[in-house]
Amino acid sequence: MRLYDIANNYQRLMQSIIDSDELLPEQINEIESVDDSLEQKAEAIGIIIKTMEANQKAINERIQSMEERSSKFTNKIEALKEYLKSNLEKCGKKEIFSPWFDIKIKMNPVSVVITDDQLIPMEFINIQEIKKIDKLAIKAAMSHGIDIPGASLCQMSRVEIK
Repeated sequence: MRLYDIANNYQRLMQSIIDSDELLPEQINEIESVDDSLEQKAEAIGIIIKTMEANQKAINERIQSMEERSSKFTNKIEALKEYLKSNLEKCGKKEIFSPWFDIKIKMNPVSVVITDDQLIPMEFINIQEIKKIDKLAIKAAMSHGIDIPGASLCQMSRVEIK
């Protein structure tokens, strides 16, 4: 097989992996069927991983940008609704009809406003207990030879591509 064909196979495989929802057994089989050394396959897989990490980073940046943009729209919408409500109330109007939509001032359901939570009687307070395991404290204790029932230390390995 020529170098050009090998490069095309890896390019096609990379696109297949990127386009699929998960890593498929057929894709693993295709990786294994490529006639390359372990080092060459590892490098090709590293390139695929780096490409996917770059795509993921770009997507996350766009998500953040779109969330910021959405938040600005939310704020503008609320400000315009408040402006409209204020002006309708000043004019004594409760509703306006148009060919596109109807605008009405409606009463919200009654809600509770807490002005001083220290004055609320205990019968109206729900106490919630939050149980959280302190893994850092367990790790520190076990590192000093203390046995903690229900816990063990483990050290995993990972692939790092720099």
